[in-house]
Amino acid sequence: MNRYSMLGGCAAVGLATFVAVPQASGAAASGTAHSVTDASKANFSSAVERQSWKFSCNSATKAWRLSINGVQVIDAAGKPWNQNNRVTGPWRISFFASPAAGPIPFSRVAKLSQNTTNGLFTASVSSTAANAATWCQTGTSVSVVGMSGSDEPLLLDGTLG
Repeated sequence: MNRYSMLGGCAAVGLATFVAVPQASGAAASGTAHSVTDASKANFSSAVERQSWKFSCNSATKAWRLSINGVQVIDAAGKPWNQNNRVTGPWRISFFASPAAGPIPFSRVAKLSQNTTNGLFTASVSSTAANAATWCQTGTSVSVVGMSGSDEPLLLDGTLG
C-alpha cells in the first residue's frame, strides 16, 4: 500500500502531491530539524525520468521547504497530465506529511515551472505551518504525488530523519 492509497485517493485529478521537509535555521534547538533521508526515498512513479527532491522542516521554527527537479508531466499513455479536464497546464504537485495513519496534519500544493534547459519541470516552495510540532518529527512519512486520471505519473515517498 502506498501513501496515496492511505489517503483514500483524495488527491485531485491532475495534481501531483509532494511532501517536503522544512529547512532548519542555524539557531534552531537540537533535535528540531528534520529532513527526508536519502535512504528512505522511494519512487513509485510511472515516468521514466527519476526526480530528485528534498523536504525539510523544523518543529521549533515551524518552517518547511520542498524542492523537486526533473518532473515529466507526461503520463504512462504518453499524454500530458490531465488536470481538471485540461491538458495545457499549469501543472501542480501536492505533498503531505503524516506521523501515523489517519488524518493528514500537513498538505500543500505547488505549481510546477518548466526548466528551459531540459524541458522537465521543477518546484521550490517554503513557508511555515502552525502545527509543525505535530508532524515535523523523526519517522514521519512524506509523499509527493502527481495524478493524471487513474495514472500516478509522480509518486514519491520518504521518511523524516
